Amino acid sequence: MACGTALKFDTDDFLLHGANNLVREIRPGQVLMGQLTERVLANKSFATVEGPVGIGKSFAYAIPSILSGKRVVISTAKKQLQHQLAQKDLPFLAERLEKPVTIALLKGKSNYGCAMKASDLKPEDEATFRAWLASSKMGDLSDWPGRKPFYWSDVTAEDCVGGHRCKFSKDCGYWKSKEQLKSAQIVVANHHVVAWDLRFGPKKLLGNYDCLIIDEAHQAVSAFRGAYSKQATPYSVKRIIRGVDKAGLDTKLVKPLEMAWDAMFAHIKNLDGEVPANPFEAHGEISQEILATLRAQVKKEMADHGGGDDVDPDDFDYAEKMRSRKPNLHQDYVTKLEMLGRSIDRPLEALAEIKDPGDNIVVYVNTTDKKAKIVNAAPINIGPMVGPKLRQLDTVIVTSATIAVNGDFRDIRNQLGLDMNVTVNDEDGAPVTLEKKEVEELVLETPFDYRRQALLYMPQHMPMPVSRSGTYPPTPERIKYIEAVSTECKKLIRSSDGNAFILFTATNDMRDVHAALLEEGLDNPLIMQEDDAESTFKAFMATPKSVILGLKSFWEGVDVVGDKLRLVIITKLPFPQVNDPVIRARSRTVKNEGIARGLSESTAESNVFKAVQVPIMLTDLRQGAGRLIRSKEDKGVLAILDPRIWTGSGKKLPIIGQRAPGGYGAQAADSVGFSNKTADFGLVDKFLRMLCQEEVARGAKNKTST
Repeated sequence: MACGTALKFDTDDFLLHGANNLVREIRPGQVLMGQLTERVLANKSFATVEGPVGIGKSFAYAIPSILSGKRVVISTAKKQLQHQLAQKDLPFLAERLEKPVTIALLKGKSNYGCAMKASDLKPEDEATFRAWLASSKMGDLSDWPGRKPFYWSDVTAEDCVGGHRCKFSKDCGYWKSKEQLKSAQIVVANHHVVAWDLRFGPKKLLGNYDCLIIDEAHQAVSAFRGAYSKQATPYSVKRIIRGVDKAGLDTKLVKPLEMAWDAMFAHIKNLDGEVPANPFEAHGEISQEILATLRAQVKKEMADHGGGDDVDPDDFDYAEKMRSRKPNLHQDYVTKLEMLGRSIDRPLEALAEIKDPGDNIVVYVNTTDKKAKIVNAAPINIGPMVGPKLRQLDTVIVTSATIAVNGDFRDIRNQLGLDMNVTVNDEDGAPVTLEKKEVEELVLETPFDYRRQALLYMPQHMPMPVSRSGTYPPTPERIKYIEAVSTECKKLIRSSDGNAFILFTATNDMRDVHAALLEEGLDNPLIMQEDDAESTFKAFMATPKSVILGLKSFWEGVDVVGDKLRLVIITKLPFPQVNDPVIRARSRTVKNEGIARGLSESTAESNVFKAVQVPIMLTDLRQGAGRLIRSKEDKGVLAILDPRIWTGSGKKLPIIGQRAPGGYGAQAADSVGFSNKTADFGLVDKFLRMLCQEEVARGAKNKTST
């Protein structure tokens, strides 16, 4: 038996045969995924699984994980799924399986408040923050009422020095979470935490584990890249300057540091996008020298007071290492010194990488909403970085509703480095080549009846998308494009009587279409996404017949079941931004590799589009389309208003016999899984009005029955 030997149960008993009433229905896809999870846990192998909405992926991997008795880390992108797993699904399963399981939830340090840093705040803010910390169980930002405070970045546990060095550790949420890891069989963490564990370990932050399950894996590559990236911001030295003063160190370097840092960012004020290495030039080198001098002073001061920064508080076995240390008579002072040292390390490391990035690093400048310039050094391909770390684990399961490209997992396998030849050093330092892991692949079918439940609308008369040029007034082509999109949205919204999402890839498009729809005088409330997506969503749910106009936050991770959402409009195919520095660097790498293999420049350029742009577009499109049908009772229309979906030629449309799209357009149309496709608005109007009538009939029936 693969797992659960002591209980004489295996996964099939629960998912296929319904033991303990664990599931309300037998789902073939869930059974297959559960069997695969059980198998790879036993065989110490890898797997990639695409499981559409409604499969029940979390139960499928959680049941065999619990039964195996192995230590398993589950990595997710969204906090919502983290909380669902750690606080609902896993405790429920442990109870029904009659097997006690210890569970730990760990988020990144920026999610936890730090009492030590509260004294940096203004008195009124400090009082509010400390009162909240006292009332909060874990000091977790998700517990904060309303929007996060503007000063949150100044009071996070980002520079945590460890429980044995901080007098507030007993009440510190981050430290309590770290302590819970010790006894946990199942650890739920976000992609960023797991990425840091892989970067410095693996198993440095999270301890030893047998299996890593990467759920919501379509976001893992971006999160993992973030863990290996460095940033220099205009604010990077503000905390350092405060820390030098609070620690009572010599402040003679503070003014030169401040001047050099300001000069650095004045030097790049006109830069944007990808830049050459060392864009700061001499100003960066001066800052680097001053920071290095300050870091050496902090290290010496710590040594003089019986401290030391040779033990990393992020280490899983930090507590054991610290128990042998003598108590420090200057604990508060040493704690402040170490926090200062850790805050110096980040900009110091960033400047070093920005100055000498290496072949697999792209350096670029981006501008924040507040017009601040940030300089980044990010990996182009993370496979060579995370692949060797993943290959050292017994079992890795990579899963999402959208990770296969046309049923093929090569893109995600390549990006995570699962297919690489990996050489590591053994205990004696000798190089050892790891054998390639067997990677099982499974693409599960949707449990929904899309032929009955959904209709894909692809109008053929739409103009090509035109971006706002940045000039005012807008060009005639831009005006025509916005008018066409808003007109089509208006028709669809009136047919559906609201209860719709309009999804955009650009803020300017969203604002311009919103303004155009307001001029139309629609009866349905329009709710445009602002900074706080959660508030936007709450307003939508609370407002009858409303319409959300949303950006990236609403393309995924939003779950609306029933009549409240029966129309999703995608205004533009979600190709990545052409000026995205990482995408440009990846594209350049793929093109150069193609030319090195003997391809012509034009063929190599075409391969870039297929290998880089199209997979990203298809993944994001499927995520957006996935908002529509969330249960077997849901019905609705997905409208794609981008004429590029009609590129090329292809099969007949099932409903009206028109030509179906070909090329990447065909891939896009087919990828959403809806078999009913049409370009005829009359059919769409009829279907949506029928859904409205069904909603009214259900409401009348429910009113009568009560």
